[in-house]
Amino acid sequence: MAGPLTLNEAIVLCGGLGTRLRPVVSDVPKPMAQVAGRPFLDYVLAYLAAEGVRRVILAAGYKAAVVQDRYGDRWRDLDVAYSIEAEPLGTGGALRQALDRLEGEAGVVVNGDSLLLAPMAPLAEPLTAGADLVLTASRRADTAGGGVCALDGDRLTGFHLGAHGEAGLVNAGVYALRRGFFRGLDLSGAFSFEREVLEAQVGRLDMRVVVSDADFIDIGLPETYAAAQGLLAGLGG
Repeated sequence: MAGPLTLNEAIVLCGGLGTRLRPVVSDVPKPMAQVAGRPFLDYVLAYLAAEGVRRVILAAGYKAAVVQDRYGDRWRDLDVAYSIEAEPLGTGGALRQALDRLEGEAGVVVNGDSLLLAPMAPLAEPLTAGADLVLTASRRADTAGGGVCALDGDRLTGFHLGAHGEAGLVNAGVYALRRGFFRGLDLSGAFSFEREVLEAQVGRLDMRVVVSDADFIDIGLPETYAAAQGLLAGLGG
């Protein structure tokens, strides 16, 4: 029997405009915002390398040249490739395009403006066993603004919008999936991965959930960006 799939490639979605962060970061793509003296994307890539990733595909769009100029085709121990949006494709369209750049059978997908400090290894086993997608859910005491996962065992059965004071499991935006994930799905052009895949296909696709209690850092809002400065000050990137 074959062993678990090897998750040594990753796609980092870093093409968004970051409109909610514009009051404090307006001149670079959101993942390139300075946090504790270096671009936030440095921390994301350092985490991936520490988890055994050897090749990353940076799915860039807005001011993609800023990302390319910093990372080139090699950053520390990572080989770096790019999937550049000629026009905005949304999270789904960007991921669909970037998956074609994978060299292996499967990979991990993370967002360039958030970081979940959780082991990636548990994602491989459900994917090897036949799941279409494996999602990491972060356990939160307050789920306000997040997509709260409903589960049957480890199977994803739906989402609802979180609320202040409500504890639950929130989609952390970390996924494992195969290169051919979108084959058979009637999706093209620009679309939202969250709405038009995760929400629309739940119950049709076999989506499994791995739960994490690890720290979650997000820079998508001015207040979370400010908090990240202190949280990452000691990590060094």
